[in-house]
Amino acid sequence: MHGVDAMAKRTHTSVKRANRGTASEENSAPEQRRRRLEPEDREREIIDGAIAFFAEVGFDGGLRDLAKRLGITHQNVFRYFPTKEALIERVYKEVYLSRWQPEWEIILHDKTQPLERRLVTFYESYFPMIYR
Repeated sequence: MHGVDAMAKRTHTSVKRANRGTASEENSAPEQRRRRLEPEDREREIIDGAIAFFAEVGFDGGLRDLAKRLGITHQNVFRYFPTKEALIERVYKEVYLSRWQPEWEIILHDKTQPLERRLVTFYESYFPMIYR
């Protein structure tokens, strides 16, 4: 009976070690600490991260990859944006619509100026704003 007990104990210890991993594996894994943010701050983090992410990889980039880059869960992205389309729409509003200046429409519609002059004036104002 003693031999069976000893073998069971060794097996149990081996299973615990296998499930736990080696000390070197535990030390080599980067420790990621979750940051608790206010909902507004988390949403801003997702939007800013999505702007950079989509600029780099295009709109075909996956939300799982975005979440991984941000260090949050995929479900957390969906908590703030129920669909990928909703997130892309928000990115579009942030990058383009929120920066649109009403005076640009006046410049573009001013028929007293030649079209080339209107476009040059518009883009001289538009580019610095959009590439901020």
